[in-house]
Amino acid sequence: MSAAEVSRLVASVSCGKRGRLPIGAGFDLEKLLCLFGLAGSDGTVYENHEQHVYYVMFSNTEPALLAAFEWLVGEVFPGLPVHRARNEDGVTMLRINSLPLVAMAKSLGIHEDFAPVMRLSDRLVAAFLRGYFDADGSVHAEKNTIFYTTVARARAKRLRQLLRRLGLVAAVRSRVVRERRIYDVVVEGVAQLSEFSRLIGTAHPAKRDRLEPIRGRSGHATRYARAPLASSALLRTARHEAGLTARVLGPSSTLSMVESGTRRTSVETMRTFHDRIRAAAGSGKTLAELDRLLSGEYVLDPIVSIEEQELDGFVYDFTVEGTHKFLIESGLVVSNCEALREIGAAREEIPGRRGYPGYMYTDLASIYERAGRIKGKKGTITQFPILTMPDDDITHPIADLTGYITEGQLVLSRTLHRLGVYPPINPLPSLSRLMNNGIGKGRTREDHRQVADQLYSAYAQGLDLRRLVAIIGEEALTENDRLYLRFADAFEKDFIAQGSADRSIQDALTLGWKLLSMFPKGALTRISRDHVDKYYFGEQMERMYRPGEIPA
Repeated sequence: MSAAEVSRLVASVSCGKRGRLPIGAGFDLEKLLCLFGLAGSDGTVYENHEQHVYYVMFSNTEPALLAAFEWLVGEVFPGLPVHRARNEDGVTMLRINSLPLVAMAKSLGIHEDFAPVMRLSDRLVAAFLRGYFDADGSVHAEKNTIFYTTVARARAKRLRQLLRRLGLVAAVRSRVVRERRIYDVVVEGVAQLSEFSRLIGTAHPAKRDRLEPIRGRSGHATRYARAPLASSALLRTARHEAGLTARVLGPSSTLSMVESGTRRTSVETMRTFHDRIRAAAGSGKTLAELDRLLSGEYVLDPIVSIEEQELDGFVYDFTVEGTHKFLIESGLVVSNCEALREIGAAREEIPGRRGYPGYMYTDLASIYERAGRIKGKKGTITQFPILTMPDDDITHPIADLTGYITEGQLVLSRTLHRLGVYPPINPLPSLSRLMNNGIGKGRTREDHRQVADQLYSAYAQGLDLRRLVAIIGEEALTENDRLYLRFADAFEKDFIAQGSADRSIQDALTLGWKLLSMFPKGALTRISRDHVDKYYFGEQMERMYRPGEIPA
């Protein structure tokens, strides 16, 4: 149930014996997070159990924000009193005396660095950032820049992480104002500000008036929008392959500097050069490679410094549950093998396969072989590295060398993903060098290896027939061929598509036999006759098997 549905069943909530907090019938978590964003930026969360004083307060001079705060309170907690006062500096303070509300705010870390907000969905993170920006954000229209301001470095870093959660590139910069250090979390560039306006936006009238015109403005590309250095050489090669002069693409002097790498340009400009080559001469292999390089969802952030640190403890990475997003603190988690080719060429090293240096194998091994036992400890370290293959080519040097080092590989299929099969693992190119040592009688079951071989064989024939059907049509197939086609469909739908089900080895083997029982016994040539006689379902198949289910 959603929060709005639950709120229809709940009149109020309390915290201990003190105070009740009325809940609106259409309780909206976005409004609550926007409310906490306002309070977190220009407010106070106060709790004193000895004096029995608990309140959340928002302070500001902007009438529109004060009205917005009162409106949000009325929407989320109807009937909750909001006390208004003004201090000697003319700042209006809106105060809510409520222990349950204080408990809610503290559970989200509003009084500190709001780390728990990291666990929320993107929609709620955006609402929190909107409220925070309304109170403590600024828009510099001339410089195409927006920034959050805080005196706490920890908060600045957290704001940067939350913005990155939404795909916005933010940087933390510090300055001293009246002998006091403050921190700005900066987002710059027309493209980034357009995304900020779309994803987060602002309810502050003056900030909205300054932000909106930027969306349709053309401006200089920021350092984050630069095209990768490798695109320069690809552009030169693609132009030569197309037989075009520099003047076709633009000013010769400018293009010469871009192609040589002495002048960096933006992804947008490089994309313009790419489109002009394709319009004049069509697409080619190098132009296609340039297109892939420019189509990636990434930004380039220059490395300021590299320092070697002594290891004095464990290093932990973390994933935000429910978002499938991996977050790090300004570090690198990508081992870029493509960069080795550029570095090797710049050093004039002798290239190996496809231009990669020979020591790439050693470098890959040093990364993968971090896995294993911990000396002096009972535990082990297991890695599940993710490798992206250029053009999905498993024979590419990076993928090929990885296969030599690792003990197994799970190959994901774009086709299965498009069909909605989850997890989209293609079992045919996937392998495990340790599987044979861990299956069989006394470990899993005596028929495990043979059942796996028969399933792979039948699935491979089904895939071959699919390709044949695309050429000659299904009408030209024999009834036996159609049986293999039906098996391939059922294998993907019922066996590979495990979803979130907790399927045991015994369940998997049972399901495998039910799928194989679609075939006559004589077709199961990879399984011994004893196993066929023992596990084959035969005529019971129609009655027992329901697609997607495993009978008890």
